[in-house]
Amino acid sequence: MEEYKGYSKDLRILTYKMLLDKFNEKYDHLTGKQKEVLREVITSVDNTDKLKEYYNSRITEVQSLLEGKITSIKDEVLKIKITEIVKYVKPLEKTEKVTNDCIINLLQYYELVNEL
Repeated sequence: MEEYKGYSKDLRILTYKMLLDKFNEKYDHLTGKQKEVLREVITSVDNTDKLKEYYNSRITEVQSLLEGKITSIKDEVLKIKITEIVKYVKPLEKTEKVTNDCIINLLQYYELVNEL
């Protein structure tokens, strides 16, 4: 990081643009909600309270979306599976921290909502 700070402004801008382009290329297949989650994780890396609040609000949203989809599912087996998944979609407790696994789960939940 210290080396990066020593670069000229033009070089820092170019480096940032290249990093951003590579990131966008790699994660182009993600949905808008998934990209929003990653953006929030990146910008809130040093503010764990803000990240936890964001995570809990997104988990609550996913839970509502999944519960709403259950009524429109015709396949009984799929309906049971989605009902079981909803039981595991819970906001974090006050003492819990947002981990990489939490973020991965959230991204996968959004993928499931998108597929349904």
